Amino acid sequence: MNHPFKIIPALQSYAWGGDTYISIFLGHQTNKEKIAEAWYGDHHLGSSVIHSTDIKLSSWIKSNLLSLGQESIIKYGPQLPFLLKILDVKDMLSIQLHPSKEAAELGYRIEDEKGISLSAPNRNYKDQNHKPEILYTLSDFWMLQGFAPVEEIKSRFEVLLPYWNIDKNENWESLLNKVLDLNTADAIKAFKSLTSNLNIVNTLDKNQIYHWLSKAIDSYPVHNDKIDIGLLVILLLHVQYLKPGQVGYQAPGVLHAYLEGQNVELMANSDNVLRGGLTPKHIDRAELKKHVDFSKAGQYLIPAIYLMEDEAAFTPPVSDFMLKHFIVKQNGVKELQFESASILLIRSGKLRVNEKEYNQGESVFIPAYEKVDVITVSSDAEYFLAL
Repeated sequence: MNHPFKIIPALQSYAWGGDTYISIFLGHQTNKEKIAEAWYGDHHLGSSVIHSTDIKLSSWIKSNLLSLGQESIIKYGPQLPFLLKILDVKDMLSIQLHPSKEAAELGYRIEDEKGISLSAPNRNYKDQNHKPEILYTLSDFWMLQGFAPVEEIKSRFEVLLPYWNIDKNENWESLLNKVLDLNTADAIKAFKSLTSNLNIVNTLDKNQIYHWLSKAIDSYPVHNDKIDIGLLVILLLHVQYLKPGQVGYQAPGVLHAYLEGQNVELMANSDNVLRGGLTPKHIDRAELKKHVDFSKAGQYLIPAIYLMEDEAAFTPPVSDFMLKHFIVKQNGVKELQFESASILLIRSGKLRVNEKEYNQGESVFIPAYEKVDVITVSSDAEYFLAL
């Protein structure tokens, strides 16, 4: 097989996804099919497929391990260390955090020793890896990320839960513990106070927590006298707005949730998620508490390291991956060669990669050590490179 070669992403139809963005991006005829994510990589839950074949990229890599690069194999094993995605967030995702590498290794070992199956709904650790993530926004984008200032949290409670009498010495940890330790009766009481007082605040401004709280209440109504604890956890969190082209980072231990918009996401190859609410899935409150980072607010934006006028690199504080972004004029040439595998994703325009042409929405797997010339065929082109 000639390489580099075109790959077809694995599509994920989660309930929170939109029904047009990814279809249009990929050039598919949309029939309002809900597509939340497109995955580019060799992930075991959704590997890309080599174009015009039924060969999964994961299978091809196993038979061609050197395509990953020798150093990558030694450090990360016989798989890509990253997963590249496009996300279309129409409805709110769960509040969650990702454990550190050390915590994931320990948690995985403990759950193995307890005999908890990897497929069990109460299994917290699916693998022994961390799951840092960066996101490049393709649209206006809102997410919950880290904690709001304590004084702001107190003012929210004064409006919505005035009977709580928040102490002046409260901090993020004590406030989160109060919420997570609520019994069912007190949680129901808090929910009733939330809903009755929400009509005295502005719920239309997407940059304010009240908008997302109102949306969450509609999405997660009380059922059999049980409330989703995320409806209270959300009061502690910061609403982070990113304009198109900004890049955010999800560090270990930071509570976060995507709220609305589209992005390119690049993450370590892991499934480890500890949830804190807004989900019907398993929530292990005790385990969650162990891994929340209370030392800082947790909002992170990554500035671009501009290598050239038409090329920028975004490097998170981990070595698993980096993201490059290109906007190249017609006939512009980029010479690429890396010691690890990479994936090129075209957002707009037409490219020629080693004499083969690719269009908007198409993606190319580039093995390690492979030297490629990327030439812009159209008037200009925008593309990403994950490596």
